[in-house]
Amino acid sequence: LALPSHVGAGAYTVEVGLFPKFADEGLPVDGRSDPWARLGEVAVGDPVRTFRLGPAAPRLFGRSLWLADHDIPGEAVAGTPVDVALWWRGGTSQGSAGDASLVLTWWDKYGRRAGQLAAPLVHDIDREGVFQTRQTFSAPDAGGRYELRAGWVDGSGAAIPATCGWVKPASGTCLLGTVEVIPAHQGLANYADLLLLVEAEAGRLEAGPGDLIPVDLRWRALRRMHEDYTLFVQLVGPDGRLYGQVDTWPVQGTYPTGEWIPGEEVPDRHEARLDSDAPRGRYTIQGGWYLLATMQRLLVVDGEGKPIGDAFVVGHLDVGS
Repeated sequence: LALPSHVGAGAYTVEVGLFPKFADEGLPVDGRSDPWARLGEVAVGDPVRTFRLGPAAPRLFGRSLWLADHDIPGEAVAGTPVDVALWWRGGTSQGSAGDASLVLTWWDKYGRRAGQLAAPLVHDIDREGVFQTRQTFSAPDAGGRYELRAGWVDGSGAAIPATCGWVKPASGTCLLGTVEVIPAHQGLANYADLLLLVEAEAGRLEAGPGDLIPVDLRWRALRRMHEDYTLFVQLVGPDGRLYGQVDTWPVQGTYPTGEWIPGEEVPDRHEARLDSDAPRGRYTIQGGWYLLATMQRLLVVDGEGKPIGDAFVVGHLDVGS
């Protein structure tokens, strides 16, 4: 289990539970109604204690407000939200920045601004001398390599001078890092601008009735999802009928889509069994997504966002006797 960067210091309990697929109620532990078994505690330290101001740390407007550390992704999908966490040091949080606003900007390789977000000071960690800001900022709509820069403006909107190195002249912004922005419609199939099928491969080209058909898929999350979608893999016979199907959450039911991070790629293997009475002929292997509560399928869309179907053909299979 990887701890998110924004987790605060303290004692955390590690628990384990066993749940049937798609169920909210897990198996009881030792006859109790509680489905969670406690494994122990983990002490999480405060990451700001390890921060050291490096040669590129900016100092803003002479107020001793230093950018101590930052957390940005190295890759993002075009048009999807990007989480930016910044840790600051210098005085108290409100006293250092006053009514100033944090400004984040994207810059393309030609030095053109490709997006901007201005937000009042909002922090999750408030200690004397150290605080954190967290913002959600949309990636540029076009793919490419972009610089992500940060700066501050005062209450009148004027830029607060920033010094981005010990001997560098003041400027309006400081570089946080570069982010590779991937085109959203890259890949094999785009499901409702939520999920991208990056790779797909059927493990067999020939099979007989009752055989298991392995299907390897790789997904990319295009944005945060607030629902846990169900994946289906179907074996469609030459007569158009189903002769095998798997319905599950990704990664053998262990990684629901509501937990995916934008830009994350998820390898996902499934095995669909052919019915014992499956007739001979050429079969289609197809996959898609639906919301279990409504049985509504996610539509596959083209590069312009127009729906073109509700499933993608992974491959074909020849079935003999």
